Amino acid sequence: MLLKEGIDKETLSKYLEEYFDTYNDYLPNIYKSVYQMNYLSGLYDQYVDSTICQFYKEYNLLKEEADMYNAFVNIIKHKHPDLSDKTILDVGSGFLPQLGRELAKYSKHVISIDKNVIDYNNPSNLEVIKKDVISYKDLPDADIIVGLLPCEATPYIIDKSCDIGSDFIIALCTCIHDPKLQDQLRRREITRLQAMDQMTKNNIYYAYNKVHENNMGELVEYESPYNFPSKVIGNRR
Repeated sequence: MLLKEGIDKETLSKYLEEYFDTYNDYLPNIYKSVYQMNYLSGLYDQYVDSTICQFYKEYNLLKEEADMYNAFVNIIKHKHPDLSDKTILDVGSGFLPQLGRELAKYSKHVISIDKNVIDYNNPSNLEVIKKDVISYKDLPDADIIVGLLPCEATPYIIDKSCDIGSDFIIALCTCIHDPKLQDQLRRREITRLQAMDQMTKNNIYYAYNKVHENNMGELVEYESPYNFPSKVIGNRR
């Protein structure tokens, strides 16, 4: 269960209507379809993807143990207790930069970058960049670079961090971007769980090598009170 006690389907319907009214000029139709589909199918109180969680976060509907944004911020703060003088880059923020909004409570400057991110209803110290990231060179400099389920941008975060010497923390996603793994899936030579596991191993292996090649300390896995779908990794000096 993701939602706090007392959030029934009728209450959720009112929040959803308010959400559509607030972001109507910014919300792509495909997102509206995703929200409606999850609502109508009755999956509104079970595990859903980060797109739906962005909506839940908007109205503080998530249980504490189901709030991946707070959980990820806590991991960052555990490594960097004082973020007040840091510029943090949030890569792959999604439509609503909920992680960036949380980080903006503690940091002087947060940058959230994503091809779908919106510049509306955000705190003044949160800068958004609407851009498709296809290389680490597309990313601006920052003191700390983070990614919450950043999909294809995972290696770009690592590369950018190593290029400028900044620390990174990534909650790895379980999307399968490797063409070889996608091809094996299509031919049914492996299961999706096997492909997800291999994708995670590939990302960790890549991060491990980059950290050691660039004298970034050691690669570590962080514990979290939230059950992220994959591992949370970062460098530690």
